[in-house]
Amino acid sequence: MSARGYGWTAASVTLAVAGLWWGNGVMLTLALAGLLALLVAWVVGRWQGRGIEVEWEGPRVVVVGMPARVRMRVRKRAGGELRGLDLSGDGPGGVAFGGRVPALSAGQEMEVDDGFCAVRRGVRAHLGWRLAWSDPWGLFDFEKRGDWAKEMVVLPRGVRPLPGEVLSVGWGEAFPPRGLATGERGDWRGLRAHRPGDSPRAVRWPESLRSVASGGGLLVAEEDPPGGEVEQVTLIFHSLAEGGLIQPDRFERALALWWGETELLVDAGIVVRWTADFLEWVPLEISRRGDLAVAGEVVARAQRAKGTQRHEVEGRLQEVAGALRIFSDVPMERWERWAGEARVARGPEVRKGGRR
Repeated sequence: MSARGYGWTAASVTLAVAGLWWGNGVMLTLALAGLLALLVAWVVGRWQGRGIEVEWEGPRVVVVGMPARVRMRVRKRAGGELRGLDLSGDGPGGVAFGGRVPALSAGQEMEVDDGFCAVRRGVRAHLGWRLAWSDPWGLFDFEKRGDWAKEMVVLPRGVRPLPGEVLSVGWGEAFPPRGLATGERGDWRGLRAHRPGDSPRAVRWPESLRSVASGGGLLVAEEDPPGGEVEQVTLIFHSLAEGGLIQPDRFERALALWWGETELLVDAGIVVRWTADFLEWVPLEISRRGDLAVAGEVVARAQRAKGTQRHEVEGRLQEVAGALRIFSDVPMERWERWAGEARVARGPEVRKGGRR
């Protein structure tokens, strides 16, 4: 019932009580007419909502923060004319879209186009929809809900670390750094202020824009001298928390960095091998751009692992012979030392790379 409907009901009940109290037939008649009008409005509103069908067209895969568009088609096969029909839908990752249909009669069809932006990763096998309308007098609000048998996958948006942010550490000769984006092959060391003669391709634009906004200047990536070519890199992810509380958003941030690293390496033609506790340590190899579609769905469905044991992580570290990088949502000071010891235990050829 709408606010107007509640007011109408209150007025009708008041007339009925007053009519009974004073024995006034006119008041009782008006009260009865008011209640009868409510019944008629409810019946008409329900009748208007008959025979409505809703169809949906849109992307199956979207990326967090990237705009996308959907098209919803509303068809009415029976019932009376509807005016002011509100249509909305929802999906994973905070996806929401909708629009308004001014009028819809039996036998008519209308389309609603809308854009949306997902705010977090996720997967949903069915997308929900909701229709809302009122009776002609605005006394009752009605709604109809349903779902589309359409799957939507929201991929994380690969990100780069912020200045001073450390959620990973790498080992291995000539580990491919983020400098690959500038054509370099050395270990990524950090960011520094832009100097005359620096290549424009070395400028880290997202960080530079934040720096300029806060009164600073342009920032460029600083790297160690490049080493030899690397054909494969192993990325390890763990959530081993030995004491202390972990903020839930750290997992999402570390996962976005992990995904960003994967995209960067694959774009550079380097084979990436995943091994992670949220994958139950089952390895996944990504050797070409087309493999990112499957890998992206794996990341979209990822749930933080619980109960990871230290010996599991140490075992994976000792299995990797080449370049690797470890990502974790656990503060690095809790695991960097023993992880380094596990790597050194492999043999003398291992060299520690840069933090990120």
